[in-house]
Amino acid sequence: MSEVNLKYAVSSYVGLGSRVIPPEYQSACRHVAYVAAMYHVILRTNTNAGTSAVFEDSCFRCQGTRQIYLPYEGFNKRRHGVSALTGEHYEVASRAHPNWSACNQYAKKIHANTVSMLLGDNLNDKAGVLLTYTEKGIAQGSSGFAIHLAKGYDIPIINAGKHTPSEFINLCTVLIRDGIYVEE
Repeated sequence: MSEVNLKYAVSSYVGLGSRVIPPEYQSACRHVAYVAAMYHVILRTNTNAGTSAVFEDSCFRCQGTRQIYLPYEGFNKRRHGVSALTGEHYEVASRAHPNWSACNQYAKKIHANTVSMLLGDNLNDKAGVLLTYTEKGIAQGSSGFAIHLAKGYDIPIINAGKHTPSEFINLCTVLIRDGIYVEE
């Protein structure tokens, strides 16, 4: 791992990942959400179960600011959230996805929504970091797409699955508090 000093403070983060997350990593994500809220860093997430739900619930409990991104109104029975997907979101997703033509309409909406979370509604407001948990740190499924997209747009990524829970907390805290990113 090498240290990279960021030239900006982290003002937002995307929190998402596997739908199944072990209890010790749930606790780590809760802790990170608290630290982020303490430093007024905005959470961007969706309403999926697992990692996304842990970040959202933790941010809510500590009264942090969160933006919930929905690929369409009513997604996971939610009516309120950001859901202004445009053709540009789909275009970016189609260029970034390794097998776009194999995706059904539902998957394409999910991936376009991920573009919106990471790059902003108008594609000009990149998230400061992607915080995620994937089992054993393996990038797969929609979380894998988010990781691939973040790499393509030079958004720092901290995947809890590559670290112990305490290492994940420390890496995230240093990034949020000090603007120092340790590359994985």
